[in-house]
Amino acid sequence: MNINVILGMSGGVDSSVAAYILKKKGYNVIGIFMINWDEKNVSYCTVAKDLVDTQKICKFLNIKLHVVNFSFDYWQEVFFYFLNEYKIGKIPNPDIVCNSRIKFNIFLEYSKYLGADFIATGHYAMIKYIKNNYFLYKSFDLNKDQTYFLYKLRQWQLKYIIFPLYKYNKFFIRQLAVNVGLYNCMKKDSNGICFVGKADFKNFLKKYISVCYGFITNFYNKQFGIHEGIMFYTYGQKKNLNNKCFLFNLQYIVDKYLYKNELIISNKNRLYTYYCIIKDVNFINKFLFFNIKCYVKLRHSYVMEKCKLKYLTGNLFIIEFYFAQDYISSGQSVVFYKNNICFGGGIVSNVGLTFV
Repeated sequence: MNINVILGMSGGVDSSVAAYILKKKGYNVIGIFMINWDEKNVSYCTVAKDLVDTQKICKFLNIKLHVVNFSFDYWQEVFFYFLNEYKIGKIPNPDIVCNSRIKFNIFLEYSKYLGADFIATGHYAMIKYIKNNYFLYKSFDLNKDQTYFLYKLRQWQLKYIIFPLYKYNKFFIRQLAVNVGLYNCMKKDSNGICFVGKADFKNFLKKYISVCYGFITNFYNKQFGIHEGIMFYTYGQKKNLNNKCFLFNLQYIVDKYLYKNELIISNKNRLYTYYCIIKDVNFINKFLFFNIKCYVKLRHSYVMEKCKLKYLTGNLFIIEFYFAQDYISSGQSVVFYKNNICFGGGIVSNVGLTFV
């Protein structure tokens, strides 16, 4: 087999085992370690250690390794978007943007320049080619499935992607790493936003976004305290509110008024809704989407919810839930599924009227 596959490697177990599987299948494998965050002298960034781990794995597997610095592209395409969304009170998901703009775009084009026939990553997902269309399926291990983070991919990208781990569960992958003798076989999985790491998220944001004090009020403009900026608080947040809020049973942040710089608090009923409007919709498979019943994931860790997906106008769609949902935030991603196929998704623009 004379097929060149360039694999994105992170120093973790998944990408390392992916390299081993690809080699066993006979591909010519080259590893690429992407430096997407290049901030100096910060304790939460693990890029230096991850690079060392990757170098050891590549040496062990006899794989050539390229190290490329995409940090400028990451800041331009992902981090500035992340900051701008937070500044206006939204709750973005930078990992989704990173996948669509960096890992499966800039990295893909760079790999093709190096002579790659395909690229690969350690994501848990599956691609099938059926009747002139590429379909993004959930992985066999539903607990590790990562299609939620991949909904922005397009047909031209899926054409070049291999996901070697699609038919394995995490226990098998880690056991295989042990059996093969991979140096990092017991390394813990990374969680959370990659450039935040274990740092306190609020303090991290304060490095880039100035504190902007405003009032905490209810829907009747009664003031209950002061906040440091709407970007530092999330919908449904219960902690860090003052005792006066609890005294009046107003324990949850239910809205943000950007134009007045106000946080709105109320009881939990105000968090529930039966619908939301989404924008910036991407359909991997366009013929599936017109006014259909399907399932959606509101967050990666959430169970799928049954709904109706209806077209409104332009690139706006409405999602009508069969059961009331809570904690839906403007800016978060909603991903569509039908028959284990991830066929697209979008970003919450507006949340429907809530219970009183």
